[in-house]
Amino acid sequence: MLHLKRKIGPFTYHRIWFAQQTRLSWGLRFVSLRQFKGNKAPAFFVRKKFFTQLIDLVQDAEKILEGMSKHTSYQIRRAEKDGLSVTTSTDCAGFVRFFNVFAPSRGLSPLDVKAVESMNPNIIFTEVRASAEFGNALLAVHGYLFDVEDSRVRQLYSATMVREDSEDEAGTEPKVSNALIGRANRFLTFKDMVLAQEKGFRTFDFGGVAFNPDNEATQGIDEFKLGFGGTTVEQDHFDSFPLVLAQKLTRKGA
Repeated sequence: MLHLKRKIGPFTYHRIWFAQQTRLSWGLRFVSLRQFKGNKAPAFFVRKKFFTQLIDLVQDAEKILEGMSKHTSYQIRRAEKDGLSVTTSTDCAGFVRFFNVFAPSRGLSPLDVKAVESMNPNIIFTEVRASAEFGNALLAVHGYLFDVEDSRVRQLYSATMVREDSEDEAGTEPKVSNALIGRANRFLTFKDMVLAQEKGFRTFDFGGVAFNPDNEATQGIDEFKLGFGGTTVEQDHFDSFPLVLAQKLTRKGA
């Protein structure tokens, strides 16, 4: 279980991840339970349905690959020939800058550096770069929340390079293609799993699947995540009554 503090307007609230039980006093305070694992819904909270995809990291890396769709495993194996380099980072400001360039292309809200930094020391970033042939371009970045007690790494953020569609002077397409970016993103996700294994984590959490067939954007993201295999589980969010009221007041004041 992770216990973090966040801001909503003038209010400070408690965001508690992966709790298996609650305290009665939490329902009377500003508390958000994220991916609650308890068997009984907590009193004085409002439920928000939430599904996510989990990968078992106890199995070896080759078994994880075998559990993926043919398309996903092919893309990862092909990416191994692209000369990509994967690294971890604690550069929150650099991660946020990259994400905020990407966000408008997916209709996402920009990130705030202070809000992301508030999750330290339980957040880490990974990135994948192209080979020198492509100028070592930064192709994709991921941000993960990790909980040692729950032995889980949970994806919070994912962003890819926004490719410019302009042609170069010779009239050819830019060297970094959308296909390369897509392979790199899958390759980075797989390498994130391997890194988590090496650190002793037992579960990789994709951070949610929407299952909304009417939304093309989320449907594409779901297809990406489900291509890695694993198990779909329901772990709902719960917001306390006072927090729900604070959210309404904040929206009205905006």
